[in-house]
Amino acid sequence: MENSAPAAHSETTNVVLLTEDKWDVELCEPLPHQELKGDDRVSAENVEDVLPEFGGRHGGSRVNVTEGVPIVETALQFFMLFITSVIIEAFVSATNSFGSYITPRNRWKPIDSDEFKEFLAIVLHMGVVKYPHRSFAWRKDLKYGNPWVRSLMHEHRFNQILMCWWWVDRSSMSKQDIDAQNRSNSFWSVQGFLDMMAGNCLK
Repeated sequence: MENSAPAAHSETTNVVLLTEDKWDVELCEPLPHQELKGDDRVSAENVEDVLPEFGGRHGGSRVNVTEGVPIVETALQFFMLFITSVIIEAFVSATNSFGSYITPRNRWKPIDSDEFKEFLAIVLHMGVVKYPHRSFAWRKDLKYGNPWVRSLMHEHRFNQILMCWWWVDRSSMSKQDIDAQNRSNSFWSVQGFLDMMAGNCLK
């Protein structure tokens, strides 16, 4: 039995059947035109003068070359303007000190700056690519496993460095010293890193 009941009408929308020959649609009223005055007016003749200049398909960021600032061309060179070799060496030193302190029987393998860069690359990768669990990145299946991660570092070595990753050498600090630092500044263990990063950003 054919349903001849009229379609429900909404005060905010109109139903349009594309199969009908006649459409009965109320168009929205256009917003009132706001006349621009003075420098706000942009005509077709001068629109090119106000558009920003783009550097092409691979324009990217640019750094003004000044005294003491090296010329940068690659993504890694840009990255090293913020995470400098000084920062990396500070991380390496504190991580090695804490690693040898908590690892029994001198089983800690010292990390160098190159290995720390590989470790940091995986950390940044996992900040962008979300895995159900960190260990999934080292799987060999195609769904979750990442051959690039596996080529950089073994999972056990990554977890070992992650457990010992520090900015401040805490191996010679007592629990009372650490508690006192926590009461004075909750960020004391990374405050130096934050200050150096802020300075690098200002540069």
